[in-house]
Amino acid sequence: METKPRALPNVGVLGPTTLVRDGRPVHLGALKPRALLAALALSAGHPLSVDELVDLVWGPNPPAGAPATLHGYIAELRRALEPERPPREQPRILRTAGRGYLLDLPQDHLDAGRLARLVLEAVEAGRVIPDADRPSASPEDVGVLVAALDQLDRAAALVRGPAYADLGESTRAASERSRIDDLLMTAAEHAAAYRLALGRDSEALVALRDLTAHNPLRERLWLLLALALARMGRQGDALTALRTLSERVADDLGLDPTPAVRRLQQDILHQATTLGLPSAPPPAKAPIGRQDALATLESCLDAARTGSGRMVWLTGEIGIGKTTLARALLARARSRGFVVAGVDPPASRDAPDGWAVTEAIGALCATGTAGDIPLSSPDAATSGFGLGERLVACVRTVGRKAPVALLVDDVEWTDAASVKALAHLADRLAGLPLCLVLTHVVGAQTILLRDLRHAATRADGVRMDLPRLGVADTEALVRQRGYLLPEEQWPALHRRADGNPRLALLLAETGNPAGPLPLPVLEYVSLQLAAVPDETIEVLRLMTLLGEPTETAELTRFLPADAVELGVGAGLTQGVLRRVAGGPLRVAHPLLAEQVVADTRPDAYERLRARVRLQQARMLRWAGRAAEADAAWDDAITSAELTRDTALLAAVAAGRDTGTVWHGRAYGDTHHGAVAALRRIIARTDDTGLRAEALAALATESYYAAPPAEIDAWVEEALALTEHHPDAALRLRVLGSALAARWRPETADWRAATATKMATLARSSFDAAAELVAEVHGVVTAADLGRVAEVDRTLPGLLHVARHDRGLALLPLLELMAASWAGMLGRHRQADAALARARALPEPGDGRLTEGVWLTTLLNAWWRGVREPAELACSAWAARREDAGPTANLRIALLLRLGRRDAARATAERAGVRVGGTTYLAPFDTALAAEIAHGLGDAELAGRAYAVLAPHAGHIASVGSLGHLGPVDCHLALAAATIGDADAARRHAADAGALISAWGATPVADWFAQARGARRE
Repeated sequence: METKPRALPNVGVLGPTTLVRDGRPVHLGALKPRALLAALALSAGHPLSVDELVDLVWGPNPPAGAPATLHGYIAELRRALEPERPPREQPRILRTAGRGYLLDLPQDHLDAGRLARLVLEAVEAGRVIPDADRPSASPEDVGVLVAALDQLDRAAALVRGPAYADLGESTRAASERSRIDDLLMTAAEHAAAYRLALGRDSEALVALRDLTAHNPLRERLWLLLALALARMGRQGDALTALRTLSERVADDLGLDPTPAVRRLQQDILHQATTLGLPSAPPPAKAPIGRQDALATLESCLDAARTGSGRMVWLTGEIGIGKTTLARALLARARSRGFVVAGVDPPASRDAPDGWAVTEAIGALCATGTAGDIPLSSPDAATSGFGLGERLVACVRTVGRKAPVALLVDDVEWTDAASVKALAHLADRLAGLPLCLVLTHVVGAQTILLRDLRHAATRADGVRMDLPRLGVADTEALVRQRGYLLPEEQWPALHRRADGNPRLALLLAETGNPAGPLPLPVLEYVSLQLAAVPDETIEVLRLMTLLGEPTETAELTRFLPADAVELGVGAGLTQGVLRRVAGGPLRVAHPLLAEQVVADTRPDAYERLRARVRLQQARMLRWAGRAAEADAAWDDAITSAELTRDTALLAAVAAGRDTGTVWHGRAYGDTHHGAVAALRRIIARTDDTGLRAEALAALATESYYAAPPAEIDAWVEEALALTEHHPDAALRLRVLGSALAARWRPETADWRAATATKMATLARSSFDAAAELVAEVHGVVTAADLGRVAEVDRTLPGLLHVARHDRGLALLPLLELMAASWAGMLGRHRQADAALARARALPEPGDGRLTEGVWLTTLLNAWWRGVREPAELACSAWAARREDAGPTANLRIALLLRLGRRDAARATAERAGVRVGGTTYLAPFDTALAAEIAHGLGDAELAGRAYAVLAPHAGHIASVGSLGHLGPVDCHLALAAATIGDADAARRHAADAGALISAWGATPVADWFAQARGARRE
């Protein structure tokens, strides 16, 4: 029976070596077997000796056993290539040839062979194109070229990576790789040509952009790119491409442009029919994103056509598209029958006087419609008036045949005589059939242009400051120019270009808008920065840290006012800064800020960043935005550490609690990084002020971590160091930190005296913020000490100051204190109003305002006899099973007040009851512990609470600024009664009654009576 012939396998070497048999890949194992198959494929059809194979597979220094190993690999490969071959049958594919081996496969079973065949056949098919440099196709040849293009695409798709990737860098492999690279380049070049021949100009453009970027000296690619641009109506870009080629060839090879390049340049300039341009030029399109602007400008053409001249004054930053829009307007003018002429800026800044207007006159005369324009005097050619008169005469003469559109680009670079002549022309516009178009970089307000600006103001026309492009228009522009970017790269392009068309295209051309700035962009940015004084650079540097938009007043916090005025003024004039509708400042575009940072020494930038973030932290703290303030403070510490500047680090590390009374951290939290930084400062500095401030800050930062004795020692040393220090601001900062660091029950008298001392110093130093901080410390301490009259006298005034004089950092504390204080004293209407105001305040971000509102709401409801909030709170606690934390004692006390003694006892046994402590929470906790001990009949707990509370008889139990529970004496009475000391209980109850009566605290009296009666029951 006749057997079916076996199908031959396919070998791939255009990337890692592969073997496919019957449509399925065959696993070749390790590198050496793959390299062996690649070596055999490299010389397919020709035998290779064992020595040649060993050299290709192992390189110049093979191991001793390489030949034997090679024979083993040969056997494995034969089984992989012909697995169905009987044992004694001779191999058909990997054959023995003399003393070597031969891979006997047709070229089409090697992907490298298929690549060569497809490319060569497609190139041969392209001979139907009559002119290879100007590709075009007759109708009968279109099918041939479509098929050839398909073959080239299939050839390119065969490549999976570097050819013969498994063979390393042997000479033979490198030579073959070079041959395949040439084939691929030939394929890509011919594919672009075929697309041009088929009229697929935009497809060709995209491919040619990439090809020229990676092969900058391959002339034919540039010729095809220029042709594609010309056929798309972009003659200017086509000439730019050829100029780029010529410059690169001259710079890299020292050669002049070839005849082919010069011929194509001339043909583009003269719109030669051999280019295959559209038979009729397309109507002038508005630049992307400028459709409305162009429509507005066209009104000036309408007026000029009637003999009533108009001026168009286009301003905007460099690269914003002024020239593009102006030339689009001239294209519209040309299509309407205008005589059009344009003057570019002079190549040299030393152009002679009158150069620009002389060029304009020459351009108009070149149209053949001006005739001879006589001069009024021999020297009129160089005088502003004479030039102006000659230009007016020229426009009038030309205008007899057709209206005129004249463009003078970048007028800020125009010479003095030409500027005066243009101003003269602007004053004579009313009777001329002229549309005069001037472009001008925003901010370049030189004295030279003053007369021209005044003339433009007097003349009829349109003054337009071009805005940036939006996101959609930027993307459309980039895609129109043939740049294709992955989706993930668009955000970087939008951020860095910020709507500037020129920057967007320059960044897109790199293929990586997020990467290092290309040389053209660096030059663009550097030119702008070089034109401004150092003061503007300082302003820009500062704005990168402050963020945008930036108010001028913010800058003066860090720079002298006169430097800010000079820097901002020059920045606006030179176009590196801008204002939106007269509002705050913005950097003209992000790359300016990016380059300013790149040009700044890292240590200098970090020093400035530390100062800025510290100031922002203080402002945020004062504004009541605690979480943002803490983040800014952390940033400031990080930057200060990087500078290794001890004085700066001390100022930053000590700066978190400036202007506040509440500690700058959540309950129980310690910023260990700041503590470590402060310890380093103390260890390394001999400066009295630095050491004092660092010690005071360390005491505050260690509030929850260090023993009171250690904190007191730091505070005492800091105060001793600054007692006679000449810097009042330093003394105020140390005093403020000392008050916060020693905020605990046993220091109340010291805190009252220190707050008074701080307030006196603040008033004499005219430091209103420090005075307010001191007085708030004072009123809180007065409440602790039970000085009710003093609190009633002082608290309303402090609230007024905080509400109206920007004391927002202190307002939450004061409003909550007012609500809690009024609730304890039975002033429920005042309490409700203060609590409503506290609820309306923004949460600083650390949760303390929310917690304070919750606690005050709970206690005030209880003082009013409303049990529901307590029920809800206990239910919420039960759902969350929160037995610990700063409110654990409060939960147990509320359960007792609600009559749920068993639940209170179970919670107390599970979570424990806190007594004493070294924080401002200790009086509140211990007073509640006494109430809990009384309610549960726990004499041991009562004894501990009594011992802690006894020194504070006559004071108020509270959390400091809120959570006021009434006189400590009430809780001493409950504790004494629980212990069984009836005499002490009666004495404390009498003292409590006297205080309650003197204060008018009726709700406390009601609660105290209920609490004492509950135990008797």
